[in-house]
Amino acid sequence: MTSILKVDNIQKANGSTPKANDLGINTTGTVLQVLQTSTTTAASIAQDAFTTTGFTLTITPSKATSKVLLTGNLFLLCPNGAQASINIYDSISSGFITSQAYGLGGPYFASAGYYECVTTFSFLASVNSTSARTYTIYGRSTGTDPAVFYASNRLSTFTAMEIGG
Repeated sequence: MTSILKVDNIQKANGSTPKANDLGINTTGTVLQVLQTSTTTAASIAQDAFTTTGFTLTITPSKATSKVLLTGNLFLLCPNGAQASINIYDSISSGFITSQAYGLGGPYFASAGYYECVTTFSFLASVNSTSARTYTIYGRSTGTDPAVFYASNRLSTFTAMEIGG
């Protein structure tokens, strides 16, 4: 004999929608959510001091044992020979959680002494709670002029993926 269970909706006792873990489904190692933001808007980065770029993502982990994979691809303008570097700030730990990712100016000439500079990064952060947290990219330039997010037909992206733990 075959049994079929058909329902239109499943709710927890408090009326909320259950998550996979509530239903006994193993989510370890799986992507639970993906958030992404992007921009082509210019934003100055200060010389020799980390300043916010305004590039942020807020994620609320569904499990305290999860990790968040942060990746980014930033197109910058850098003065010739300068370096641009970034760090990621975590609102929960109230500090930077990454080591610096660097991009060097060149080899593509953009305009008036500036070169296209691509900075990419990937960092796996532990969350240890289900509290909402905001990750913000901070940047700085080591040159004599500030680096700038490249705004001319270049898309910079910042992605956060919750990986079940």
